[in-house]
Amino acid sequence: SFEKIVYVSASELNLRKGPSTDTDKLTTFEQYELLRVIKEDEEWSLVMTNDYEFGYVYNAYTKEINEKLVDVDTGNQMATLYNSDGLMLLQTPVTTGRDSNQTDKGLHYVFAKETDRYLTGPGYSRFVKYWAPFNGYEEEGLHDAPWRDIDSFGTEIYHTNGSLGCVNTPEEAMATI
Repeated sequence: SFEKIVYVSASELNLRKGPSTDTDKLTTFEQYELLRVIKEDEEWSLVMTNDYEFGYVYNAYTKEINEKLVDVDTGNQMATLYNSDGLMLLQTPVTTGRDSNQTDKGLHYVFAKETDRYLTGPGYSRFVKYWAPFNGYEEEGLHDAPWRDIDSFGTEIYHTNGSLGCVNTPEEAMATI
């Protein structure tokens, strides 16, 4: 479990081995990346990344997020929805992007929800009842997929017959999201 979700507010932020700039740098995050805060003090937070790595970030370069969050586990074909306090609201099997159009794994914030929308792109136009784009852009998000058999969600079908990058979600779950 985690205390809260923050995003990187600086142009970049280093993940460190310990709560000090004297410790090794493990990786660097770009602006707006999301991190799960496991434990925090006044200056530093222990965080978990989307790749399930742990390390410390300097709090002055992060801001708390106050939106619904979805954790997309592409390996297990599951999506978990959290409120801004980190409490789980829903967990559902999904179908993510096929191997040639992989969905961004990890934690995303849901910034809108629309109903009765056509999703369009090169060579396709699909009507969906629910559309919830994430991370502040329209290219990727969660949506119902009435063309999918309910038993296909959460299976290995995504490798060859997955989405073009979105998270296909059962309609009942999308109504809750």
